[in-house]
Amino acid sequence: MNNISRLTESDLVRLVKKVINEQSNTGNDRIANIASAIQSLQTKNIPTQVIVNPNSDMNNKTWSEYIKSFRVTPQEISQAKALISKMGGKLPQGFGVPDSPGKPANAPSPKDILASQQSQRQDIRANAQRVSQQSNAQRVSQQVQRQEKRDNRRGQMN
Repeated sequence: MNNISRLTESDLVRLVKKVINEQSNTGNDRIANIASAIQSLQTKNIPTQVIVNPNSDMNNKTWSEYIKSFRVTPQEISQAKALISKMGGKLPQGFGVPDSPGKPANAPSPKDILASQQSQRQDIRANAQRVSQQSNAQRVSQQVQRQEKRDNRRGQMN
């Protein structure tokens, strides 16, 4: 009654890849998206790397535009590279090659970092203003309600 089936090495490799792929799909979607963007890179006009994926909003955008748009960190790039290698994929030709001598591969420039920090500060300020305005509106509404209650009580007494 016991059926024993033997798995070949290729069957085992295929199953492991499938499990890893399923885990990556249910894990960190941001890292999976970054990995997907990396894998769709093509080098055009060296050293410019362009995303070539007609199904993506980032199609025909440069890798640096992707990094800026989604504020991708070097740690996330490392995690995406690891995910690609776990899935048995390969990095695109030229990926990780520095844009200029002495600059680490795919590292954002100080100017990009400053712009990202300024953008984050602006977002924080805008959120703080919204919260402050909502709090003020709530206070005014509460004051109006209290005044209406007082007026109603006075009207009932007279």
